[in-house]
Amino acid sequence: KYAVSTILLVFDAYLRFGELTFVEHFFESGSVVQIVAVLSIDFDCSDAERFHALNVLESLLRYGREWKERLCDLRLLDYIGETAGDCYRWETLKQVGRVLVEAFRANPKHQSAVVNAILGLLREKQYTTQRIGIQCIISILGESGDHNPHLKQEEVHREIVNVTVRLLEFSDDLRVKADAYCLLTRLAHRYNCDALLYDLARRQLITETEQLSIMIRLEVEAHEAEQEVDEMPNEVVEQMMKM
Repeated sequence: KYAVSTILLVFDAYLRFGELTFVEHFFESGSVVQIVAVLSIDFDCSDAERFHALNVLESLLRYGREWKERLCDLRLLDYIGETAGDCYRWETLKQVGRVLVEAFRANPKHQSAVVNAILGLLREKQYTTQRIGIQCIISILGESGDHNPHLKQEEVHREIVNVTVRLLEFSDDLRVKADAYCLLTRLAHRYNCDALLYDLARRQLITETEQLSIMIRLEVEAHEAEQEVDEMPNEVVEQMMKM
């Protein structure tokens, strides 16, 4: 266990020198395959070891499009999804988000797959994983929303809205709801796709109307009950209060 973390730390230190030769040797030697495999649930690796593996992979991704495409071809996104669904350590989950955002940058061949992987985080049951997924999409919209052709597609907007609206309406975690609201607001503001939120708005209006009716009914019932008490003889009222 200790050796895995140490080796990954050494790998990351080499990559931070910025020498392309190190990256080429990583792929030629097959080391990258083993590093990606650390993220798989088939290997008995701790969240801390996965964190170090994600650090190494993020460093590799920063070397450019060629290496991003090669890593994605090695099923990197699938293994990241396995880690996200099996991980409970906050720092590791945040690193998952950083890797996904980096994998999206300047990687048009796999951007659709990266977006799908991020949306997979929103479908997980764990609240922290859902929040990481939402923050990933917000980051991508902030960086590439104005010029990225994939993010401008209506199908992508619709898929993001469908998943996010479910979190906004049915999540039990207030922080998830707040993040979901923030994402929907930014998406609608950037792409003028507020038409996708009409159904949500109608449901909210109906809910508000129902709540108003309930409040009015409670007020009326309370007023009627007060009138009935006022009309009772004092002896009866005293007996009810003693009960």
